[in-house]
Amino acid sequence: MGDSSREEICAQLRQALELRAKYCEKLPPKRSSFPKSGNLELKWQDGLLQVREKGSEQSLFEVPSLDEYYDDMNTLFQIRSSGPVSSYAYQRLRLLQTKFELYTMVFGDQEAQDAMETGHRDFYNVRKVDTHIHHSAAMNAKHLLRFMKKKLKRFSSDVVDVKDGKERTLKTVFDDMGIGWTDLCIDRLQVWADKSCLHRFDRFNNKYSPMGQNELRTIFLKTDNAMGGRYLAELTTELISDLEESKYQHAEWRLSIYGRKMSEWESLSKWVLGRGGKGCGKALLSPNIRWMIQIPRLFSLYKSTGQLDNFGQMLENIFTPLFEATLFPEKHAVVAEFLQHISGFDTVDDESKSEKPVDRTFSSKSRPPQLWDIGDNPSYKYYSYFIQTNLRLLNMLRHQLGLNTFDYRPHAGEAGEVHHLDTAFLLADGINHGLNLRKSMGLQYLFYLAQIGLAMSPCSNNQLFLAYEKSPFPVYFSRGLNVSLSTDDPLMFHQTKEPLMEEYSIAKQLWHFTSVDLCEMARNSVLQSGFDEETKATWFGSKDYRHENKTTSTNVPNLRIAYRKRVYQEELHLLEASADDTDDVGVMCNLLLLSPTRRLQQSDFAGFGLDSEPKIRPFAAALPGEDQDLSTLMDASIQQESLQEEMGEALDWSVRTSHGPQSSKISKIVSHEILAIDQKNRKGSFDGISHKGAIPVITRDYSEHSMVMNEKTKEEFLLRLNHEFAAQRASQQGQQMLSLGVAVLIGCLSGALTTWLVRR
Repeated sequence: MGDSSREEICAQLRQALELRAKYCEKLPPKRSSFPKSGNLELKWQDGLLQVREKGSEQSLFEVPSLDEYYDDMNTLFQIRSSGPVSSYAYQRLRLLQTKFELYTMVFGDQEAQDAMETGHRDFYNVRKVDTHIHHSAAMNAKHLLRFMKKKLKRFSSDVVDVKDGKERTLKTVFDDMGIGWTDLCIDRLQVWADKSCLHRFDRFNNKYSPMGQNELRTIFLKTDNAMGGRYLAELTTELISDLEESKYQHAEWRLSIYGRKMSEWESLSKWVLGRGGKGCGKALLSPNIRWMIQIPRLFSLYKSTGQLDNFGQMLENIFTPLFEATLFPEKHAVVAEFLQHISGFDTVDDESKSEKPVDRTFSSKSRPPQLWDIGDNPSYKYYSYFIQTNLRLLNMLRHQLGLNTFDYRPHAGEAGEVHHLDTAFLLADGINHGLNLRKSMGLQYLFYLAQIGLAMSPCSNNQLFLAYEKSPFPVYFSRGLNVSLSTDDPLMFHQTKEPLMEEYSIAKQLWHFTSVDLCEMARNSVLQSGFDEETKATWFGSKDYRHENKTTSTNVPNLRIAYRKRVYQEELHLLEASADDTDDVGVMCNLLLLSPTRRLQQSDFAGFGLDSEPKIRPFAAALPGEDQDLSTLMDASIQQESLQEEMGEALDWSVRTSHGPQSSKISKIVSHEILAIDQKNRKGSFDGISHKGAIPVITRDYSEHSMVMNEKTKEEFLLRLNHEFAAQRASQQGQQMLSLGVAVLIGCLSGALTTWLVRR
């Protein structure tokens, strides 16, 4: 694209955000007259399940086509990979990071004080959600080991498998392996991820099988086995009990739907609800958990084993039961009830697998799912389009019927190619991982502007793809991306009973996060989660929790929330070409030059209404000895008493900072002199301090509402100030001479006394 102006770059960024809005815009309002379920029918067309009125060929809901999606993907790729956009995004992201560093230096102590004054609230008793955790690995290794030992020791006669028509007990299974309950230990389980798993996702997947035995994985960690998944259900009840005991920790556990057959939904629903002989006979539900559905991208495996004929069949097995349970809940009561406890959908697999060149060139759009009968796996973007679009159609239908809807939060950017994040930007409500955003400044800035949630798992990444100290998490956080911490697979990566707290603890120690930082991350995790709006409003203490912050509920000071919102809205203003880059200079100069009280009272951070729009104000730096115009930061009117107090404090702070401990008398005289000048001019506003040598110089703006020191006034002011410095220095010299004389006198007397004593 060559060199582009800032306006052109901002126009391209706005275009990218508009593309995302096509796929992730809010659901349309409910229609006043929507057809009854009995008058509707479902029809698969080009991989999408359309909802129509009977006898009509027109779909009730419109979504972008596959061709349009691929064209938008190409446009997004051109935007985010262009040189000018990348350079501009890098500059903005670095500036956001610098602003946060400056903000924490200036307001860190005030934040800590605000947090201490919150009362009983602290990091341990604020709500936090583990938004990315796989249910089959939700327990730690010690928990699984203890459970296996208990079952083998006390319930070895349980029938756990049927092989060749013969029932096998738990004792038989372990006897065939030559293992007794006393032989079990953590190291023998071999479930911890180690160095051998680095960049080897295949080896990591093997860690799901205790002792490397798929048979043990089926018995203890599967929902569909000869026992109806009873052992895993019992493990789940123990995990739920732990979460409820902690009260403030929540989780969104992922269960798998593979799409091999339609009966999977019925079987999984019965397991969760404890129906039909599945599970442990009780519902696995709790206020502390929500369920998510993960869809492994394994079509090529199912095709090679003859379980599926084409990709369209896989989509039908996944979505047809959901639409039918939504339209006809009386016919699919168990699935319909289970859907009420699902918060979102995810797609999972090894992203590091390289895709074929045909997928990179976008030519796969010419093959609809019903014709995808080849053995190759569809590309990431192909999978994502059909899963997200069918999910969106389902959400539109459920929204019209007054039912809960679902998020789409896939794994994206953990490894592999960056264009997976292009797909996620267009389609996802949030993502898991996002490591590869560090490789694309354009995409990272777009994720910031769209405030797409990132659930990151540094402990998991440390063992699989990226060393902990190289994780971009602290950089993302300081820049203002919507990030939170999650555990991924506690069975492989964590050692304690509370893996989420372990994740936060490690991050705090290695990256020196404050309590306020941790509470902000916890707040982000709740916002990213799929818990219903009423629950979030209760946790946050406000129905308007997205715009109103209750520190008594979140333990995040209003100062931090106001800062985040202010800088975010400044970026939006820049995107609209309604502000100038010099605003950033103004913000930083204001923080550096104003006194502590002034910063709190006049900066845009303190008392900033969360519902109001920020006013971006240009700021010109004042050079020593020059009469430059400085735009006022807030209202020009300042009360007389406040002006005197704040000027005195500001100058006293400035002198002490620049010249070491000095008499506060100088500051008071300076304040008195400026106040006298202000009384002559009657109107003015204090904007900043610059220094000329050791002399503070107050700069003001000549205007109807403000004044500036003219040359004569400045000379009088500096002359009196120099006289005061001279008098102060003379006084100090006199005191030094007197002290020296006293010391000499004491020395002489001491010597004479010593001589007299010796002679005696």
